Amino acid sequence: MEIQHFSHEHLLVLDRTETDGETCNLCSSAIDYLAFACFDCGFLLHEKCAKLPRETKSRLLHPQHTLVLVPNHPDPLKPLKCSVCGKTCPGFVFRCGECDYNVDVSCFMRNLSDLNLPSREKTRKIHHFTHQHSLILRYCPEKNPAGLSCRGCEKPVSGPTYFCPECPKFCLHKSCSQFPEQIQHPFHPSHPLVLNTKSPYPSGKQWCDACRKDIKDGYIFHCSKCGFDLDLTCASRAPSLKHGKHSQHPLEFFELTFLELVCSVCGKGSTERIYRCVPCKFNVHSSCLTFASTVKHNNHRHPLSLKESITKGNSGWFPCEVCKKSITPKHPVYYCEQCSYGVHIECIDPEVTSQIFSKD
Repeated sequence: MEIQHFSHEHLLVLDRTETDGETCNLCSSAIDYLAFACFDCGFLLHEKCAKLPRETKSRLLHPQHTLVLVPNHPDPLKPLKCSVCGKTCPGFVFRCGECDYNVDVSCFMRNLSDLNLPSREKTRKIHHFTHQHSLILRYCPEKNPAGLSCRGCEKPVSGPTYFCPECPKFCLHKSCSQFPEQIQHPFHPSHPLVLNTKSPYPSGKQWCDACRKDIKDGYIFHCSKCGFDLDLTCASRAPSLKHGKHSQHPLEFFELTFLELVCSVCGKGSTERIYRCVPCKFNVHSSCLTFASTVKHNNHRHPLSLKESITKGNSGWFPCEVCKKSITPKHPVYYCEQCSYGVHIECIDPEVTSQIFSKD
């Protein structure tokens, strides 16, 4: 098998390594057996490293910009340091030059299981850094008879879930298991957040600074400098609604918050249907934002009408036709009743979005 990899000028051939101690030119880790090799100059790549993307976006590690796989700094006196582990990057590095943000290949592959890299997702058995025993992946029905809750997000267990054979009450949603040990998040852009399995506070009390929910035994992402915390549910959020009422940052929709928040527009308090900018502490009712009553979406032949809420089926949830994530019953939506076609307000194409908000 031959490939032409972007990191090397010659063809690479999948072959056995002839001597012990050979290392991959991309990640600098040892090669055990097979590798893509250049017979002209001895360049070597792990199979898994050869499959890494040249450019990628990570909603967990660096959601702001694209990361590009590049060689480490050519000047040995100015080596790049990994922004995740703090160590000098030994080989290639995923880099955002605009932010001077770097992730070495080892941290990238360890933390970005959300990219479904082949080496991590094909096994039903993992050893997760938050638990002492190996975990086995099973599928759990929505109504689990044991009434178990995920150790990470504290929600009832359903769908693909990792279970511990030795600890009957320990289980972890597959989605919760894919969070890295450290993230940068737009809700707290000033510092990285570190995953804690227990409360970092002497009192043991903790709550999410985004949705204001009390966290009893679940995991939290914590900033030790600011005392800022996110539960796993809010850590998976990515604000995307741009609106003239708050042009500094995108807003995120919260169907429910667990503490009353005062609307920055009308001054009234509420716990439902709120758009938030968490770092600015800007909160606004969805009803206090002005949107066009009808828009034309590029991917649909009929005009879409603004609806305050839509309920479909037994659960009331249905997928957005753009991002494929659920549209909850209380989420404002652009909808075509003729085709049952719905799109989140924030998922409307950028050129259409500018038309919407110019009417504010």
